[in-house]
Amino acid sequence: MDANPFVSSQRAGSLERVRASWRSRLMVYGLIYVLWLVVLCAGTGGFANFHIWLTSWSKWDAQWYERIWNEGYRRGDPRALVFPPGYSVLVGALATFLHLDFHLMAMVVNVISYFAAMVLAVDLFAKFLRVSPAPAFALALSSPAAYFVFAAYSDAVFCFILWAALYLALICPLGRVARVTEFCLLLVAPWIRLTGYAFSSWMLLKRWTALAVCASLLGWLVLNFVIAGHPLYFLQAQKLFIMPEGNFVDGFRSTFSGLLPVYFPGLPGDWAAYFQFHLLPAIYLFGLAFAGIWLCYQRCWLIGITVLSILFVSHNQSFWRSAVRYDLAIFCCLSLPLLVVVHDNRPKLVLRVSLWAVAIVVGVAQIVLQIYFANLFKSGRWAF
Repeated sequence: MDANPFVSSQRAGSLERVRASWRSRLMVYGLIYVLWLVVLCAGTGGFANFHIWLTSWSKWDAQWYERIWNEGYRRGDPRALVFPPGYSVLVGALATFLHLDFHLMAMVVNVISYFAAMVLAVDLFAKFLRVSPAPAFALALSSPAAYFVFAAYSDAVFCFILWAALYLALICPLGRVARVTEFCLLLVAPWIRLTGYAFSSWMLLKRWTALAVCASLLGWLVLNFVIAGHPLYFLQAQKLFIMPEGNFVDGFRSTFSGLLPVYFPGLPGDWAAYFQFHLLPAIYLFGLAFAGIWLCYQRCWLIGITVLSILFVSHNQSFWRSAVRYDLAIFCCLSLPLLVVVHDNRPKLVLRVSLWAVAIVVGVAQIVLQIYFANLFKSGRWAF
């Protein structure tokens, strides 16, 4: 019990102000998020026939995640080892407990996870970079691949784990409970998405909680050996998905060699291929690499290194057909350099207004692409 009632009342008042600030921000974020969901739902036919709309998201990898839950790896196709079991177990267990369809449960989990992830990310940006949180939150939702919150894909849950771990590491760096929770998140991350092994880069900053990634890797190699007879089978299985072998350099060469000449003999299909296999991966690679380097320059070392390591790990195939979706977890960092400039009062008003206009145009253009690729995905065609 505090001996000084004045100090005690000050602490209580401060805590109440923090809570009020969080409530007001969450209300703003919630309104933006609901508006985005409504626009995306309307743009993909969700209000015409909800049942048809819901079932239309069960495509591509979503079917693999459901199969892993229903059949496991032993009785199913060994190719399923491309996908870690964490997401299937999470969604399947919740769906069974709540007596819901697997894909409906996945949609609920993804929508909640992505919202929580972006709230944590934007709060970090506001604290360490002094950006305006509402515009940062809105731009974060404009990724052309953000529509995957509606499909049974693990990206949204991985987004949450990533930003929850960063939030704990940066906001509560010394707390024992925070350290243990951070360790658990890093331990779980690779079991949700293989991109989670990018967290090993944290050891460069002597964050030894990242050793959890090594434990996950050992368990993953053992699982592959037990099921398929080879600890690296998950890499070999990529060939069965028509994913050519290669590394970051091969992917870079393949992507950028297709940028020029710009020739579309059969519209609109070739436009879609050009955008998702060449133009967008190239733009976002350079944009996010610049953002990662810029974050390091701003001494946000942990966020910057995480962005760069995720880029390196996710772009490891010679054909980056899913690169834009792989970037979803760090996409919110893309606009940070611009938002910091427009938030600063030192540049001339004309420049700040011009940059705001650029941000709005880019954001709207990306939402249009998001809806376009979402409809492409629902129709059964490849879209990231």
